[in-house]
Amino acid sequence: MQNKTELIIYNGEIHRVLRKDEERSLLINCITRTMPFYIPTVDISDCPTCEEKELLLKTKIIVTDIDSLSAESKKTAHQRYTMISPVLFFLGNEGARSYMIDEVSKEYSVSKQTVRKYLCLYLA
Repeated sequence: MQNKTELIIYNGEIHRVLRKDEERSLLINCITRTMPFYIPTVDISDCPTCEEKELLLKTKIIVTDIDSLSAESKKTAHQRYTMISPVLFFLGNEGARSYMIDEVSKEYSVSKQTVRKYLCLYLA
C-alpha cells in the first residue's frame, strides 16, 4: 500500500489515495468514510491536493501521539487494528475484502458494519 499521505479533493470532498498506478487508483472518501473504490487514474490527474490539517479541521478529529493515550485507549486502538489488519491485504479486491470482513466479524463476534467502520476510520 502506498504511503497514506496523499490527500486530494475529488468531487468536492477530501479523499485519500490508497493505491495508484497508470490505469486506476484506489480511493477512500475521508468525510463519509465509505468503503474504498477504484476509479481511472486519469480522473484524478488534475485534482488539487489537500493538507492533512485541512482534513483534521473538516472532520474535527483530534490527533494525538499514541504514547499520550491512556492505557485503556491504547488497548482499544491495538484491538481494533488487530481486528482489521487481515482485511488490509485485500483492500483492492472487493470480493476478498468482503469475505475477510465476514470472517473477522465472526472471529471477533462483532457485526460486519463494525469491522467496516473501524477499517474506514483507520484508512481515512
